[in-house]
Amino acid sequence: MENLRLAFVLLMGLVPFAFSGPGDYVDFNDGGEHVIDYHVQYSDEILDCSVRVDNDVNNVPGTKIIVESGARIDHRLYLYNNSLANINAGDVWGGLVTYDHSELIVSGGYFDGQHFFHDNSKVTFNGGVFSVNPNVAIWTMHNCETIINDGTFHALFHRDHSSLIVNGGQMNGTILEDDSSVKINQGKIGSIDCKQRGKALVMGGDIGACYTNEYSKLVILVPFQLSKFRFC
Repeated sequence: MENLRLAFVLLMGLVPFAFSGPGDYVDFNDGGEHVIDYHVQYSDEILDCSVRVDNDVNNVPGTKIIVESGARIDHRLYLYNNSLANINAGDVWGGLVTYDHSELIVSGGYFDGQHFFHDNSKVTFNGGVFSVNPNVAIWTMHNCETIINDGTFHALFHRDHSSLIVNGGQMNGTILEDDSSVKINQGKIGSIDCKQRGKALVMGGDIGACYTNEYSKLVILVPFQLSKFRFC
């Protein structure tokens, strides 16, 4: 848990710079549906780039991408303005970023890099493997709603009124602050750390340890060993 807290402190310094990506993008912004089952390249000379799914260029809502087997995105996948992405397979090496009421559904694939979900976006994990490198984490913030039904993760950090529901999967730990909340129904979690008005409700699952303080709220409705609880 101390390693997870240290990672939280170190990664906090990266947040202001999290949204500056490479200058080359492949844009999908026509309001249509697109399948990515190939290595995304900007040009013959620029072989790696980010993917940006948006609706503001043509002012047409509803752009959607479906990521399938064979897909490879070497930098980030960005979602803006009510766009939608379904990721069923493939590799994303630079991270996932959502804005502006966009929706992301992950059912498979491999993911590296830092991931940032915010601005009232909705993210659902039905599967997928996220790198357990200590420098890799998922951040949810600014009223983002996240649901985990399955998948493997290192750490999730929640801020600014974001919410998390865990129905399955496994992760090393999760940290909550700034009026964010988590509800655990099932799943395996190494630790839950409630700080700065974080709120956690544990209805089930396998929880390794719980940490809380006088500014947070933790409710456990399942049998739990007192030795796994820390007030700090």
